[in-house]
Amino acid sequence: GGIPVVGTPNLATATTDAGGAYSLTSFWGWSGTLVPEAPLGGAFLAASRTVNDLRQDLPDQDFVWAPDRVVSGRVTHEDTGAGVEGVTLTFAPDGGTATTSADGQYSKTLPHGWSGTIGASFSSGSFAPASRAQAALAADRSGQDFTWLPPRTIAGRLLNEDTGAGLPGVGLYCGTTCVATSGSDGGYQFTVQQ
Repeated sequence: GGIPVVGTPNLATATTDAGGAYSLTSFWGWSGTLVPEAPLGGAFLAASRTVNDLRQDLPDQDFVWAPDRVVSGRVTHEDTGAGVEGVTLTFAPDGGTATTSADGQYSKTLPHGWSGTIGASFSSGSFAPASRAQAALAADRSGQDFTWLPPRTIAGRLLNEDTGAGLPGVGLYCGTTCVATSGSDGGYQFTVQQ
């Protein structure tokens, strides 16, 4: 109870009782709109109802309120299965962000009916899946998990076949995104994003 229902234009506001019922008194032939004022943390599935040329009682002008919904999941390390702390989850469009806790858990409260995608980002590596689509949230949705794929290292040494000595200063390439130069002992290392 306690939800205001406004009749515009020219009607007083009614407040719902403990059972959710309300009643407005109008004049003969009234036309206008009934609008409930949503409490925090939810929305009405129908934002308003239109009344045209009222000439008799009009029962059953009901509104259904839907609470906000929670989407949750966990981000785990590909190799260890442990939770990954500090991953940012972005809920696009207009859903904001959430950050994983020490055990990789996250949760985000979103409006009932929200549709969009969840994307994960971190200081390095990539994620599987790359994103998660969400369509018309009508209930809480758990298990929206991601796996963090850490960057991988390729390392070795460049050696002179005759002497076995390292070859310093040699440029190595693994495509367009990684470049390395061998060190004084011929050692090199690439970090490759998955």
